[in-house]
Order: sequence, then structure tokens, then C-alpha cells
Amino acid sequence: MLESQRLRLQTTDFMLHEPATQGPSFSTSLLFCIVPFVAFAVAAFPLSAWIVDDALISFAYARNLADGAGFVSQPGKVPVEGFSNPLWTLMFVPGFWLNSQVPVLYAKLLGHAFSFGTLFFGFQIVQRITGSRLFGSVAMLFLALNTAFVVWGVSGLENALYGFEVMALAYLCVVSLDRLSWRLAILAGLLAAAATLTRPDGVIFAALFPAAIFIQTVRDRAFAQTIVRTSLAYVGALAIPVIAYKGMALVYFGSLLPNTYYAKGTPGLSRILEIIRLEDPVIEKALSLFAGPFGFSWLAIGVLAVTFILCLVAKRALAPLIFMTGATLLAFLAFLLLPNDWMPEFRFGTPFTVLFYPTLFALIWVAGDTMLQSRFYTPRLPALAIVAVLAISSILVHQFRFTRFYDEPTIPFTQISERYGERYNKAAAALGVENPSILLQDVGATLFFTELEIFDLAGLIDGTVARTLWNDKPALREYIFNEVKPTIIHTYAFSALEADLDSSEQFREQYIPLREEIDVIASEAAGRTIYSGDYVRRDAVENRPEALAKARAALYGSP
Repeated sequence: MLESQRLRLQTTDFMLHEPATQGPSFSTSLLFCIVPFVAFAVAAFPLSAWIVDDALISFAYARNLADGAGFVSQPGKVPVEGFSNPLWTLMFVPGFWLNSQVPVLYAKLLGHAFSFGTLFFGFQIVQRITGSRLFGSVAMLFLALNTAFVVWGVSGLENALYGFEVMALAYLCVVSLDRLSWRLAILAGLLAAAATLTRPDGVIFAALFPAAIFIQTVRDRAFAQTIVRTSLAYVGALAIPVIAYKGMALVYFGSLLPNTYYAKGTPGLSRILEIIRLEDPVIEKALSLFAGPFGFSWLAIGVLAVTFILCLVAKRALAPLIFMTGATLLAFLAFLLLPNDWMPEFRFGTPFTVLFYPTLFALIWVAGDTMLQSRFYTPRLPALAIVAVLAISSILVHQFRFTRFYDEPTIPFTQISERYGERYNKAAAALGVENPSILLQDVGATLFFTELEIFDLAGLIDGTVARTLWNDKPALREYIFNEVKPTIIHTYAFSALEADLDSSEQFREQYIPLREEIDVIASEAAGRTIYSGDYVRRDAVENRPEALAKARAALYGSP
């Protein structure tokens, strides 16, 4: 009995420490991924017609580029990089060569394809570390039924592509722990470049491949001759696409950084210090992310920590497990650094979500392997018990979260297109002015459907607003009232508070309200009364009461 147990441990130890055995064939891997694929598709089906409004900013840029109008928000506008996901935006250009309408089906196909790719490479990671195809399939089934992974994967935003890039890069890094080559380095560099060009925070994952090389060097206690060559190949593959795009952006847009950087900002020293000091908002944000997979932060943190310690003490599969745990924590840090997001379901937490499941399930399996076997006890029992508990918790939590999101999906583009596209088109037509324009903060579907020139009060697609909204109100008002002079201004909540046009004498002199009211949100935040609503230039309706009445009827219906 002792001899057979010792043999089993030695065999497992070889599998986990030495270069991984040959994985399953591509067709076999797809077979084991069918259930997660189907589960994802079924969970995403109720959202078949939903695209979040923010996605239409990228769609508008892609449509204009496809139509030959340039990489601009609207034909004839000055080029401004009003998006932070250039690779995702460019992927929609071919779709607009075929159809100029909102590419709902095209976006869904891309979302499903990249989400399937994420599940496929996640399966490969778990199978490579544990040797169990079935456990890899189970791990990906958990991910496929994670609410955040599903809803943002089919939202029309770049999350599906981003998650795929991070997971595929992690897989290549795990493979490189066994066999480092310049070919792997080039593929890893291209994926790191793709992640950087998909989201600005994607640059942080460029550290994954160097981390894998470092872990391999420490494990082998030797500096392999191939490291220099592979490192150069990685850096070249990463740098060339990024430098090429940034060079184009500097020439075409006039800035190395996207306009969203100036509109939203980036994590500053104060944010870093908050994380270091573990201030209450940081802890609350961290716990909320860890609560995402199973509903309880203590459950996710506890299982992750205990299984990692068991593997560490037993010295089992240390290289891949340390790497995957470190990659997951890096994604966790990236989430903490990013600003808080008003949208639900951890939109900025996609890298953490996709890396968490293969990491956790690999740890659970390997930790179970550290248990001694007896006649009445199998080391798989604790792992199976943990998975059962996680499954019950996950089902209960995500069933509720899916139902809630199905009932109220985040800002469907159809809602904004009707509210700010069609209605304001009719209002502008009623005014009968030449070259009508509008200043407002919701520019997703509005940008795609409007017939008016848009000025963005949130600053995403407007360079001047982005650089003056937060710290130069006089320059902002000079730009609005004396330079662009929008025909219609629409404010509420955020824009009413931050732009604070209501307190400007010029605003009241140049504009009259179509309808206005006290903005409760802005007033409470400012500690004083602030009005918001719809306003039209006086010179557009001066001595034309019938045009004013028609515009109001177009916006609010007949009195």
C-alpha cells in the first residue's frame, strides 16, 4: 500500500514539475469545451438584441472610416481619438463595408467568438497544470456562467477581445515555463501589444511574459542562452505594433494619448497611496471584486489562499501556479487602480474574472493531490467537496444577477437613439436653422443616429472640453458660448454639475429653456440650486414663437 502510494505521488510530482505532457489534440480540446460554449451561448441569448450605448462611439468611428470620411466621430470633424479601444474599433470596419446599420449581429458574433476563445485557452491552462480534461471543462463551465463574463462579453464593448488576449497570453506564458522559444515570444509579444491597443490598462499585462521567464530562471537555477534571444523577440513583437499605432495617432490625431485620457484622467499618486494604505474605499472595492465569482469574498479569498499555501508547502507545480496566481493578482491590482465604474457587473474587472477561474481550479486540484490516500479516503474528496460548495454558491448568486440584468440591461443603445437621436433630429428640423448642432453628454447612439453636429459635454470626443471641463471653466465657457455656439444644449446630473453652465450669465443671455427643472442630483452634490434641461439659442428662435413651440412639441409631445 505504501509503495503504491509513493509511486502515485512520484508520478504526479513528475507530471507537475517536469515539462508538461502532451496536451489533448485541438479537436479533443474543443470537445471538452462544448459544454462551456453552449452554457455561455444560452446565458447570453436573452441579451441578443442588447448593445450597451457606449459601444456606439466605436461603431461611429468605424463606420466613418469604412465610408471614407476618416477616423473621425462625424464626417468633417477634426480628428480626435475619442475611443480607448483602437483594435476593437478597427475590427468593425469590415462589418460596415457590408452594412451601415448598427452591427448588432456582427458584434454578437465577435463577442461569442472571442469568449469561446477565452474558454478554450482557460481549459488548456487547467488541463496543462492538472492533467485533467474534465476538471478543465468544469472550471470553464463556472466561467461561462459568470454574469460579468457573459454580459460584457456580448455588450458590444471590447471586453470579449480583452479577456481573450489576457487568457491566451497567460496560456503562452504557462507553456513557456516548459519550453521557451522565440516563436512563443513573438506570439506573446503580439498578444501583449493587442491587449495594449484594446484597452490602455492592457499595457500592465506586458509584464506577464517577462515574469514567466523570471520564474523559469529561478526554478531552473540557470540562465538559459535562449533567454536573451526570446526576450528581444518578445520586446520587438510588442513594441512594433504599439509604436506604429502611436506614431499614426501622433500624426493623425495630434496626440500620443487618446482623448479619453484627458476626459477621464488616469490613476495618480493619490490613488496609489490609497491602495498602499488600504483605505476603506479600496478594501470595499477589493472585496466586491472577490465576491463576484461566488457571492462571498471570504469564500473566494479563503479557498484561493488555503489551496495556494498547501501547494507552496508541498512544493507542487510551483512554477505554473505561482505564475497564474501572480497574473490574477496583477489583474486584481489593475482593477483597483482604475476609477470606479458606475456600470454594474465589474466592467473593468474582465482580466481578473477570466484569470481567476483557471487559477483557482488548478490550485484546488493540485492541493487535493497533496493529501495522503487511505482505504477509506481519496485525496480527490476535498477538491470535489470544495467544487460542490462553489457550484451551489455560484448558481444561487448568478441566477439572481442574470435575472436582474436581463430585466434591466445597462443603457441599451435603442433607448439613447430614441431619446437623443430621433427626438433632437425632429426638434432641429422644427427650428429650421442651418447646420444645427447640440451639446450634450450622451454621445453613444446619439453620435450614430443624429443629423446634428455633436459637441460632447463629457469630453470623450471633444479635445477642448476634455482639457477644460475639470480645471478651466472660463476656457470651457469661452469655447461653448463664443466659439462653437451649439444650437441646443442638453444638461443633467453630471454635466449640469461639472460644466455648471447654469451659473454663467452668458448662458442665460444666449439661451432660453425649452424645459428646465431643478436638478436634484447636481444640487445635492454642489450644495446649491442647479437647473438642468434643454436649452436653445435665442437667435435661433428670436421672433419665431411658432418654431419654439414646434421644437418643444418634438421633444416633449403636444401640450
